[in-house]
Amino acid sequence: QTVIQSEVPSDFLGRVTSAWTIAGGVGLVSSLPVGALGEELGLRYVLVVVGCTLALVALGNGLLRASVMGRRAVSTVAA
Repeated sequence: QTVIQSEVPSDFLGRVTSAWTIAGGVGLVSSLPVGALGEELGLRYVLVVVGCTLALVALGNGLLRASVMGRRAVSTVAA
């Protein structure tokens, strides 16, 4: 928490802190289903699926943000 507060610019501090808090909560909520599926199917396979899912979500989020930022840049140039 100290590193986040000292390294993140003050404009983004609230966003980063809330993302950090949400990430902790998601980990707590997701541990039960991941553990149960890991018990049934094997933890290695479940963790591969979870990792791939997170990578796809991150990629989709990046593409969506790039698309939105591209549209904003075009609209400000046109105005």
